[in-house]
Amino acid sequence: FLQIRQITNGRNSFCALTVARQLFCWGRVAGQSAVVNSSATVQPIVDPRQQILPAWVSTGEEHYCVLDLSGLGFCTGTDFAGQLGDGTFTSPTVGTFPFIFDGSQHYSSIQSGRMHSCGFLRFGTSVLPVNNQVPQCWGLNLNGQVGNAAKTNQNKPVHVTLPAGVTAFDSTSLALGDGHTCVLQSLPAAGAGKAWCWGSNGFGQLGKDTVGTAFASTSSDSVMQPVKMPTSVTFVKLYAGEYHSCGISTAGAAYCWGRNDYGQLGDGSRISNSTPQPVGGGLAFRSLSLGELFSCGVAVAVTALGAPGQQSSSPGTIYCWGDNVFGQLGNGVAVNNAPFLAPTRVSFQP
Repeated sequence: FLQIRQITNGRNSFCALTVARQLFCWGRVAGQSAVVNSSATVQPIVDPRQQILPAWVSTGEEHYCVLDLSGLGFCTGTDFAGQLGDGTFTSPTVGTFPFIFDGSQHYSSIQSGRMHSCGFLRFGTSVLPVNNQVPQCWGLNLNGQVGNAAKTNQNKPVHVTLPAGVTAFDSTSLALGDGHTCVLQSLPAAGAGKAWCWGSNGFGQLGKDTVGTAFASTSSDSVMQPVKMPTSVTFVKLYAGEYHSCGISTAGAAYCWGRNDYGQLGDGSRISNSTPQPVGGGLAFRSLSLGELFSCGVAVAVTALGAPGQQSSSPGTIYCWGDNVFGQLGNGVAVNNAPFLAPTRVSFQP
């Protein structure tokens, strides 16, 4: 059996990193859109310059990135938009991992969206100009999701444009969706825990109304550099789905915003909203995970869910909400166009 230290999902695949630092993936093979693995398959991690011992993996649509034990970043898969960050737009041989840019950058964290990725440099890196507390991003940038005040694809890492008055972001808080990116402020301390987002905002997924009250998914709704969410909520963690975002507050409450036509915000409605909406059910969460049309969370406490037999005070209980046409909520129900608009407990739990 395998002992797993991390599991991550992209748009069409999953990958798991074992304690022995082997990488297993299943679903669509990165860089080979016509090839799929229906079972977990070990992925060779090949680089002719050195041995790669992965410590972290992040998965996009048709690319994924790994960090080795030293913090060096490597990406593989499709590269037509520069999502590998190696300075080219050329996809490598399947199974080979080019360095992110020139191999002199060491990262503390990397996250991948559908066709772009972002990361924070480690302290002490030799790269100039050094700014370890502002994320670098690369890849598809047609909606400004790279955050460098442009709309051209970036094939190597560029620092996100730093907003006036902000000196540092939290390196553990990056959240990347289909075409948007969010991160939490860390300095100045008076604004710590405030969310900044950029990129596509067709459904209000940036948490800021830039297009009025009627959202439409068009590139004209996008924002090319970080904008602060006008909310009083202080967050400790952010999460991004395809077209919606969520965060966990300092009190453990979950808030979601953006696309909501299938109830993926969990606020009891099917109305998209640019203002963070509290997830219903009286739940406190320790983590969330977002898909395209649904969301899930691991609860730390339940005060009241309002449905007989659904309450649980056991730590680690998983709840999901949103679209359930394929049974993705795990509650024993699979009905077309009958989403769950508030958290429902995944079956076979305490």
